[in-house]
Amino acid sequence: MREMFRKKYAGRKTVIQNKKKKPELVMIDTMGAFGKTPIYNRLKGWKFVGYTKGYTHYHFSANGLYEKIVEVVENSPYSDILHSYKYGQGANWKMRVVKKGLEILGLPSRKLLNIGFSRGYYIYPLAANWKEFLRMETDSIKPFDLPFSDLVNHWWERWLSKRL
Repeated sequence: MREMFRKKYAGRKTVIQNKKKKPELVMIDTMGAFGKTPIYNRLKGWKFVGYTKGYTHYHFSANGLYEKIVEVVENSPYSDILHSYKYGQGANWKMRVVKKGLEILGLPSRKLLNIGFSRGYYIYPLAANWKEFLRMETDSIKPFDLPFSDLVNHWWERWLSKRL
């Protein structure tokens, strides 16, 4: 996976800083959909970092409200936000559109976007010095290179043998 990552991003410039950086896969992250989840807690190597704040736009997207909010924004002085959807142009684009639409309508966007439901945030480090690499304190990485047989044995003992 690390080699595929290197090949895909070799020679490319970053979107925000427009710089060429060494393309190394040193960490994977994900979120548990329902807060802190036993699924990731049981997986070897995954570390729980904390919780998100519980903001989302999904409840506006599922029932046709989003399209109505877009109409409101289109017909406002803030319609340029509808064209700022590329990476590097701010946080979640759809969330920004909904927030601006609610503000135009005079509705409390922070209150309406906060569903009070936090997700668990997890990371899986792939190198011993992942933090230092991501903070650009070092150029070299110290990858965790577990033999494939160790990974298969762990999977066998932890999951498969108990389900056979």
